[in-house]
Amino acid sequence: VCLDNDANNVYVVLSARAANAALHIVVRANENQSVNVLYRAGADKVLNPLLAAAAAMTRAALHPAVADFLELINISKKIDLHMDALKLSADSPFIEKALAETHLRSRYNLLVVAITAADTGAVAYNPPGTATLHPGDELILLGTREQIAAVRPEITGSAKIERRTAEKKTSDVRLL
Repeated sequence: VCLDNDANNVYVVLSARAANAALHIVVRANENQSVNVLYRAGADKVLNPLLAAAAAMTRAALHPAVADFLELINISKKIDLHMDALKLSADSPFIEKALAETHLRSRYNLLVVAITAADTGAVAYNPPGTATLHPGDELILLGTREQIAAVRPEITGSAKIERRTAEKKTSDVRLL
């Protein structure tokens, strides 16, 4: 939701949340004081473009190499890098294995940037190879689209389940 009026954004978020409680809602906040209101209205993520731009400018001034790398990943077509978040299904072959045992790096050439624990919500950034994976844990991966697509069935379960989820999300968007 990215209307230019925060009151209208609140109305759309309230309406969307009422129509579908499971919908993932990302909304733009034009004013800082609207952020908490939008979260209370049911937004899952609230972004303020001015604050995001200020953070990007600060990063570019203080850490130009990092800013250039992030720009390469997010905007540039020069490099085929992609970040994705995948949840471990209960039937994943990676369950109850140490990260190093999954061979995500050696077999798929993927970097695990973070793991969000399903039970606590704790985020382990740059997790060690000894980190044990559990059902519902979310892996933040960095690699090419093809590399992530290749490992997706092993992490999330069957491709059929993933396809149904994508179709459901598409139909949810059409409701709005």
